[in-house]
Amino acid sequence: MKYSEKVIAATLAAVLFNFFPAAQAATPVKKAQVLSVSVVGKEATVKWSAPKLPKGAFFEVEFSSAFPVPFTRILRSATHSITNSLNPYTKYKVRVKSKALNKGKWSNSKEFITSGDPVNNVSIVNTTHTSVEVAWEEDVAATGYEVTFNKGIPKRTETPSFTFTGLKPGVVGQFSIRPVSGIYKGEATPFFEFSTLTSGPTLLKSSQITTNSFLLEWVGVEGATAYNVYKNDVFLASSKTTSYTVKSLAPDFAADYWVEAVFTGVVTEASEKINVKTLQEVLAVPGTPVVSSI
Repeated sequence: MKYSEKVIAATLAAVLFNFFPAAQAATPVKKAQVLSVSVVGKEATVKWSAPKLPKGAFFEVEFSSAFPVPFTRILRSATHSITNSLNPYTKYKVRVKSKALNKGKWSNSKEFITSGDPVNNVSIVNTTHTSVEVAWEEDVAATGYEVTFNKGIPKRTETPSFTFTGLKPGVVGQFSIRPVSGIYKGEATPFFEFSTLTSGPTLLKSSQITTNSFLLEWVGVEGATAYNVYKNDVFLASSKTTSYTVKSLAPDFAADYWVEAVFTGVVTEASEKINVKTLQEVLAVPGTPVVSSI
């Protein structure tokens, strides 16, 4: 081959190389790659990497599970992420593909577990001086609930209600509820606040009044271990029952009395005050004949 022919052949090869990419060294086509799955309650957000798709092309995202029942769902997406609402407390696999990439082969798969949404309609049903009962709407997909008090260790209940016991008057507490299904846990509610009662004894009254004593009675407070009795705002005595006999008074003596309930290390608010006056002493007049019936 002459020199001029060699030059022409080389020039033609260069032109063909520039205008026909297939003539170049083959570059492998990348496929989609699942990067992450984030789960909030029943919603899962999947993100993946992939080359830009041609106009009109799309990704297919497959969600599948084998338990408790076989399940497969395929969704389309033109972007590199998708959010899907699924069944709660279920283990899933997800993978991605596009017919425009790598001959439509599936990407890698990632496993994840959905949880349950927070329970609804949480309410305080009953409050006493030493306990608080709470309730909420039943989660039909849950097998039980975890109840957390003041960020302590959760306690388990199978019913949509729970009673906090062993409290003291005036306690302010916070609680949260989380649905569970077997080993899987749902989303917890925010913390709700409650406070126990602090009201004192009621319906204070006096009876059996004499010149130097009387009986003081009241309606007690459930759970109280004792009651403190005060006279003119000064401690007078303690009683284990809901009554106390005030003694050693002077005739025609008046004073204010009130009572408070006692719990371990805590007392309630005061009852209402009542004013009690002893009877006047009636003195016998000397020489007054005593009339008796015959």
